[in-house]
Amino acid sequence: MKNLSLSQKALLAVFIILLPITLTFVYGYRKNKEQLKGAVLKEMTVIAEAYEGQVLQHLDVVKRRVAGLANDKSIKALAREAVAGKKGSRGRLASYFISENAEYGIGITTISLISPVGRVLASTDPTRVGQDHSLDESFLMGSVNTSIAEEKNYGSNIPEIAVSAPVLDEASGGLLGVITAYIPFSDLDRLLSGESNMELGALSWSRGRHETMEVYLVNGNRVMLTDSIFIKDAAMRQKVDTEPVGKCLEGGIEVAGFYKDYRGIEVAGASMCFPALGWTLLVETDESEVVRPAYEMLKSAVIGAGMAGILIIALYLLIIRKMVKRVGILARAAGEIASGNYDVALPVKSRDEIGELNISFNRMASDIRDRNAEILMEKDRARMYLDLAGVSIVAIGLDKKVKLINRRGCELLGLGAEDIVGMDWFESFIPENIRKEMLGRFARCMNGEVSVDYYENDIVTAGGGLRTVSWHSTLLRDPSGAVIGSLCSGEDITEKRRAEEALRISEKKYRTILEESRDVIFVATPDLRLMDLNPVAEEVFGYRLSELIGKRLDGFFIEEPDRERFKGELREKGEAKFEARVRRKDGQEIWLSISARGVDEAGGGPVCRGIMREITAQKHLEAQLIQAQKMEAVGQLTGGIAHDFNNILTAIMSSAGLLELMLPRDSRQMNYVRQIISSSERASKLTRGLLAFSRKTLVELKPVRVNDIIRNTERLLSRLIGEDIDFKVSLSDADPVVTADVSQIEQVLMNLATNARDAMPKGGTLAIATETIRLSTEALKDQGYMRPGEYALITVSDTGTGMDRKVVERIFDPFFTTKEVGKGTGLGLSMAYGIIKQHNGYINAYSEPGVGTQFKIYLPLAGIKAAEEAEIRTESPKGGTETILLAEDDAEVRSLVKALLEEFGYTVIESVDGEDAVKKYAEIGKDVDMLVLDMIMPKMNGKEAFGEIRRLNPSVRALFLSGYSQDFISQKVILEEGLDFYVKPISASGLLKRVREVLDRK
Repeated sequence: MKNLSLSQKALLAVFIILLPITLTFVYGYRKNKEQLKGAVLKEMTVIAEAYEGQVLQHLDVVKRRVAGLANDKSIKALAREAVAGKKGSRGRLASYFISENAEYGIGITTISLISPVGRVLASTDPTRVGQDHSLDESFLMGSVNTSIAEEKNYGSNIPEIAVSAPVLDEASGGLLGVITAYIPFSDLDRLLSGESNMELGALSWSRGRHETMEVYLVNGNRVMLTDSIFIKDAAMRQKVDTEPVGKCLEGGIEVAGFYKDYRGIEVAGASMCFPALGWTLLVETDESEVVRPAYEMLKSAVIGAGMAGILIIALYLLIIRKMVKRVGILARAAGEIASGNYDVALPVKSRDEIGELNISFNRMASDIRDRNAEILMEKDRARMYLDLAGVSIVAIGLDKKVKLINRRGCELLGLGAEDIVGMDWFESFIPENIRKEMLGRFARCMNGEVSVDYYENDIVTAGGGLRTVSWHSTLLRDPSGAVIGSLCSGEDITEKRRAEEALRISEKKYRTILEESRDVIFVATPDLRLMDLNPVAEEVFGYRLSELIGKRLDGFFIEEPDRERFKGELREKGEAKFEARVRRKDGQEIWLSISARGVDEAGGGPVCRGIMREITAQKHLEAQLIQAQKMEAVGQLTGGIAHDFNNILTAIMSSAGLLELMLPRDSRQMNYVRQIISSSERASKLTRGLLAFSRKTLVELKPVRVNDIIRNTERLLSRLIGEDIDFKVSLSDADPVVTADVSQIEQVLMNLATNARDAMPKGGTLAIATETIRLSTEALKDQGYMRPGEYALITVSDTGTGMDRKVVERIFDPFFTTKEVGKGTGLGLSMAYGIIKQHNGYINAYSEPGVGTQFKIYLPLAGIKAAEEAEIRTESPKGGTETILLAEDDAEVRSLVKALLEEFGYTVIESVDGEDAVKKYAEIGKDVDMLVLDMIMPKMNGKEAFGEIRRLNPSVRALFLSGYSQDFISQKVILEEGLDFYVKPISASGLLKRVREVLDRK
């Protein structure tokens, strides 16, 4: 190459230019050919999958239609008659088939009913009646479940598709017969050819297709089931023994590639397997059509390359030779300049590039002359420039001594230039602890290993102080190029490093605050893509920080309105402050309080900064507070109603109790009395339920086994839900013990069972399970209202219609119901909620539409063994002769209580309220043995009246009456401990027993 002339090199360059162009064309052709093949194979696969989906969808529609006929009650009734041989039933069945098939029109040509022994009983094709299908696959599989099989027509011997389903007796479950629908393969041929789509108004099937592309089906005998576009009447005749068919039939392997088809032509194709039917679906296009665009491209490329070659050679002949001659003249002139002849000049005969080059050459020669004159002046100026520089400049020779230093360097070291020049730089100014390192760096530089170096180090000043300098060093060379030393420019960065260290400490403190903060601190782009977050974000969102970076912040919001509001506030106000529900990586929904602001970072453009705090537990507590306020409001209403109702029940139960005590036990009227008492007790339980809802009732708490409660109510619940619902009970082996009022827990279970029954109108499953569970603080970190500890868990689940999230959120609200008007009060679950809360427990609901509902009841474990049932002895009520002062504002109740006490020998003095009771006691107090006081009365309540009377007689005995619980009364009127209390409604035996206990107490 070195000995070649410029003309030869130019000619060689022409061939070098043409060679890559040619290679590029060849490579492009091959690459495009491979890409075309790959793209067509992907296209063939997509088309094959699409047609596979259409075939399966079509067959599935037929299967569902046949299954629907098999479950048709009318068909079952006619099939039962046909099997029994009832006259005319077969004709009616065939007519019914014809009408049903005409209605749906999904390609079915024939529908037959085959008897349990395999004979055709009825058919839309009369010629099939009586045929024996007992050994056919369609009958054998169809008698078990809905199936599809390939079967030959007994008359024409042409294969067809048979879709079968069993017809089962509803009562016995026995087989009444098998319904079989027949579809000709021509129907699939119409589907694959696009005729079906065209009939429905779709675009032409040929639009966008390859000219040689065809779609066809092959059965397990490797015979074509549908028509070919190349061979006439190929269906059921043409043998297809190709690679894709073999792989589908032998191993269920689907193929996409190039192979020879049934014609022996190389094609691009893709196959889809139907293992259950033994079919193979193929989509194929001739390879010649696939690669045709590549051949056309190659043809165009060859023509273009030829034209380019001719043009380049012509340019060479016309231009290159002339240009080479003129470059030769320029080269000789350059040689004169190199020898020191600066007066040489070139003639300028044109304004082309060579002419411009000659002008530049002449100007260069003139410049060189001028530069020689200026060199001496520049040397003097250089010294002045060095002194004016704002950095220290030092020249160090090979002997490590200072050869030159500017004024700024002298100021840095604290010495004059005359003192510094000649001193050993490393021994005089480099600290001993880094001297060896710096000498090694200098040696590498002098050896040529490093030509330019950047570094920082401390230097020692004349006063013994240390300064930090950032150096930029380069080699000094003599005219021959030999290294003679190093030229270093240095900037004093002592103060800068101190500031950086202070900044680093400050940033470390700031980073520590960020990393230890329990709030998520974030920076996002203007379109809310996260750029930076502190580590607590991993705990809040469940993602690693690397996963969070780049995600959109508003993409975590569950509610679309929250996203729009957040972006809207940022856009309009420049800041946003609100609360939103977001979804963690594990799918858990949490609440976040978000405060964000758009700001402009210095040098970084606009960003969004903000703080997020998880407030899930706070939200739960807020929901509990709202629920408690709702319960309190409705509780006041129901409590007041229950209190008045208790007074009415007292009158009924007291009157019935008197009659029970007065009538002979074998009296005819005794049954009616007991029925009144029984009904009153049921009404009393209802009142207790209302009071439990309002949390004003007296709860009879005692240790009980949870499993015993379930066992005792199991039979009642089974009757309550009905026979069409499967009732399952699973009891824990641990047999947990809780402190509870059995009747109220039973009431909760009955309410939940009733709701489950109403949610399963067509039947389903109701399951009740018990277990012992420990709730840890960690498990309850998102449940702010529940306390850690051991609980008995009662789970009540159903498979009913379920509820969406919005309904579940209001399910315990008073008077909220999803039932029709007149079918629900909306108080059932509210009462259940009140009862469980009164037991210091929790009740939660979980539900999804179409899946079912699950209630979980948590009751604290008692920690002691359940009380054994004590033997109950029935004792006759006892009377007495003492005098009792009765204070009751309800006249009817007062009259009945008086009658009851007087019936058993007591002397009763009536008073209409507390004030009247105090007045009468003051008059006849010495004759009164006991007080019976209603707690809630006008003017003066029972507690106030008792206080006034006790001033007159500190040892007076008293029994307080109320429809509310003792706990509730204690809260309202500050009832003292140790006083006797009786909860309405009043029963005769209960009141008499309680009065006797108070009087007999010492």
